[in-house]
Formats: sequence, C-alpha cells, structure tokens
Amino acid sequence: MTTGDQVRILRTNEIGIITSIDLVKIHGQKHKRYEVRTKPKQEGWWYKAEQLGPVVEKVHVEIKGEQKGHLAFDLEWDHRPGKSFVVHVEGVPDINTHDGTFNAAVANMLMKGLTATLGKSVLTR
Repeated sequence: MTTGDQVRILRTNEIGIITSIDLVKIHGQKHKRYEVRTKPKQEGWWYKAEQLGPVVEKVHVEIKGEQKGHLAFDLEWDHRPGKSFVVHVEGVPDINTHDGTFNAAVANMLMKGLTATLGKSVLTR
C-alpha cells in the first residue's frame, strides 16, 4: 500500500484514501501505520495494515464433477458506492441453460443465490 491508494476500512466498511505512512516504534519494534481519510477535509485516522483491505475483492471458485469437466467462476466485489458485483464464468457458454449435470445445477443455484443476496450483478463470459 502506498500514499494515494484507495482502501477499505474493514471495521466500518468505509472507503478512504491513504494520505500518509509512518513508522511507529512500539516496545522496541518498528510498525507501519497508515493515515486514512474518508472525507477530503476531515482529519485522518491511523490504522494497521491488518485493519485495511482492498476496495475490490476477488475470489476464484471451481466446481468439478466426477463425470464431466468443471465450471469456474471469478467473482469480483467492488465495495465503492454504486458499483456492482461482477461474475466471470468459464466452462459453459450460458450458465442458465446447463447440460443436466449435477455440477452445472449446483453452479446455477450458486449464481441465483448470489444474485438474490447481493442484488444486481453483472455476468460476463
């Protein structure tokens, strides 16, 4: 993480910008602390690296069947306001018209559940 990067504060789920990085000596050991401002003219708060996360989170999911190939999803969740949940699908041309295999049915249920839980999502291939 560097100055100017957008980060997500894990405790409050707010998006902020790193304005300063400092080394702090605690019990003889040096620790990095990041000053993050959530609003432009507001004073920043100092956080450890473990308390900050990426603005866009990515997950790779694979569903493998015993008889036929596999289905793979790359999921991206952009935490910025107004952004959506993006799903990249590999393995079948259309997830809604699966070929009757159990792994395709499970993938279809997973997609419907994610869409119902998270609201709108964008499906790309």
